[in-house]
Amino acid sequence: MSLRTIAITSVSALLLAGCATGRPATGENGPRGPEDELAVNILKQLYTLQRVYQAQNGRFATRIDELRSAGWEDQDTGRFRPTIIDPGNRLCLAMIPVRGSRVAWSMSGQGTLFRGPRCGR
Repeated sequence: MSLRTIAITSVSALLLAGCATGRPATGENGPRGPEDELAVNILKQLYTLQRVYQAQNGRFATRIDELRSAGWEDQDTGRFRPTIIDPGNRLCLAMIPVRGSRVAWSMSGQGTLFRGPRCGR
């Protein structure tokens, strides 16, 4: 096996093990440390508020500030920025790192947590 092939294989393995897995984040792939826990807890809150918003308006919110009518209040999100990735019928909420070498977290419309910004896509 050539050095180039080994390098490509190693990089691919790292990507698959990290945020590009497309698999739900559970166990060893789940949140680590207080900042990741905070990001995941905020995602859970956003998910609940999206469900409330949908019940009130017949659709998901397309921007975070629209969730104020469902109870969203600005809060310290640590090194993450909350965002709605895919508004409309296919919901994907995410906590995107704004500084540091953090991993993005996302939650699908089914409430599944993912390591990475696009709900496993």
